Amino acid sequence: MKDPSHAGIPAFFQRGQQLRERRTLGVTSTYTADPAFTPAGQYEYPGLYELIHNNTDDPNYETADAGVDTWDELKPLIKDSNRKMMRDGLVPNVAICDYSTYNIITIGMEEYIRYQQKSDQDYGIENITINLPGAGKVPVVPSIYLPTTTGANGSFFLLDLNYLKYRVLYPEVFTELAPSTNPTKRFTISFAETLIDKSDVDGTSSLQGGVFGITV
Repeated sequence: MKDPSHAGIPAFFQRGQQLRERRTLGVTSTYTADPAFTPAGQYEYPGLYELIHNNTDDPNYETADAGVDTWDELKPLIKDSNRKMMRDGLVPNVAICDYSTYNIITIGMEEYIRYQQKSDQDYGIENITINLPGAGKVPVVPSIYLPTTTGANGSFFLLDLNYLKYRVLYPEVFTELAPSTNPTKRFTISFAETLIDKSDVDGTSSLQGGVFGITV
């Protein structure tokens, strides 16, 4: 698929950063308007979705039942995932979700907002922080790279970033290619790095948590 950001070299470096975010989450590496969770290829490191779901013995994530599509239904699942992570010594300090799930949360929270006087008001919730037992205030960050296809495709990652690190052999390197008959400027950007999940006890799984299979 044609990448839409051909405006110049800085845009391609930005695409490198976006590729890193997609690979970290575990979604389709190539640019697409409809991403999907994808296992790591031969020369890729597994993303968080793959690592979290590889923990089948005693996972810290929850799978939503069919039709879970409201904030009231989602809350107890998030709290259960938080409890399991705390049991294993992880303290969630950030949550990442798709935009459809983010909308579910904001719509649910708006039900509790009541204005006390008649005046001009800014409508809507600008950002979300949820309070979890033992973890305190946890910011919720929406990501445009997570799947939002209609159905049980919503995801809510609950992460302890103290256990997530990057190891970089070399950062983004720009290499201009030889001219060709194509007038387009030709070059490559390469980098070598991997994601390290320190909660991974067997080399393939993770103690990070979340809720998956939310109906969006």
